[in-house]
Amino acid sequence: MWRLPKSYTDRSLVTKISELQINKVQTIRIIPGKYQFPRVRNLPNRVNCSDETGKIDCIFFHSYEGYVRKILPLNQEVTISGKITSFKGKYQITNPTYVSQDSSLIETVHNKYSLTEGITEKNYNKIIKQILENLPILNEWHDKEILEKFKNESWNESIIKLHDPENIQNYKANFYQRLAYDEIFASFLVNSEIRKKIKKIKKTSKKITDNSYNQIINKLNFRLTNDQKKSLTDINKDLSSNSKMFRLLQGDVGSGKTIVALISALSVINSNFQVALMAPTEILARQHYTLAKKLFPENISIELLSSKSENIDKKRIINELKNNKITEYSISPEDFGMRKGVLNDLRVKGPEESLELIKSALTKQVVLSTKVEAASDMIAMNAGAALYVSGIAKDLKVGVILAQDSIGSGLAKEKISELASFTNCFN
Repeated sequence: MWRLPKSYTDRSLVTKISELQINKVQTIRIIPGKYQFPRVRNLPNRVNCSDETGKIDCIFFHSYEGYVRKILPLNQEVTISGKITSFKGKYQITNPTYVSQDSSLIETVHNKYSLTEGITEKNYNKIIKQILENLPILNEWHDKEILEKFKNESWNESIIKLHDPENIQNYKANFYQRLAYDEIFASFLVNSEIRKKIKKIKKTSKKITDNSYNQIINKLNFRLTNDQKKSLTDINKDLSSNSKMFRLLQGDVGSGKTIVALISALSVINSNFQVALMAPTEILARQHYTLAKKLFPENISIELLSSKSENIDKKRIINELKNNKITEYSISPEDFGMRKGVLNDLRVKGPEESLELIKSALTKQVVLSTKVEAASDMIAMNAGAALYVSGIAKDLKVGVILAQDSIGSGLAKEKISELASFTNCFN
């Protein structure tokens, strides 16, 4: 139910054959006149059809003769709908999406969903229709004030309206905002319960000593502020406790968050544990790495894990910190069926071109330009590494394969589109 339609196809408009448009989904009423069932394997079955204005062929791949005869009986009017193409100057429609002698089953507006391979639009619409017809009425779980804010749109009404083609992309409507609020609120409640359970999980407490402070503070050419000291005190309480904790350190740029993080990291290291400090960009990661090398004692091993921007033609060296050991191994794009690229393949003129490049890279295409292919490979490599590090994939290769499947199936682009649409609710 939460997989909402992304667009719709209006099949209610019946078109004459003489007025058909190539590469457009259209609905026509035709009369089958002749079957062509080739005896050569793998060749398609063909049915010559017509109306009072022209002729069209219905092409069926991987279909049985009996099935074609059943859905397209000779000399009987049948309504079909699908994408119109042309071959040798003649209209044809390959594997029509809808075929029925009952035109009322076709001549309506049909939703288009992001589908999993093996599930057709026709079957998915049937499933959604059945679910909506048997949708249980849920009791409201919000206060009156909240319901009034969304014009008393109920969950049931909102779900039904969002699967109505007339409301597609109407993201600022009350029913859409109602479900968005429900999702955020439910996530908040779930995360709250998870936090409570995590806090109950016992962990090994860290031994925090003044030595951890002094090893870094003595190398600084400034004094810590009172806010920094207070933050360190709170963090150390969490580290010293027997329960797992979440903590957010918030501050303006240049307020001294990095020093607090490094001192806290050193406290953990001195308790014989490992620490991973993550940064959103490679530039920032290198800055943190340089600062840590300068401030940390020499006996502490520090490694920088990042993508290489230089010597792309050489094999990348990945340093994996695992079980207190540093294991080095090399990979190359060819290991994942990718082509070696150069940095110029990813150059863009501005943010608009960058956005279009990302959209193209997340779109399943048979033929990709060099630039789009390079961008898609880069996304797959980074996403694959994230899946590996997070434990979803057993190794980097599996992670890259999972990422490529998400890109190829359109799932990655779908999720980004859903996030963008969801965000627009609050603009």
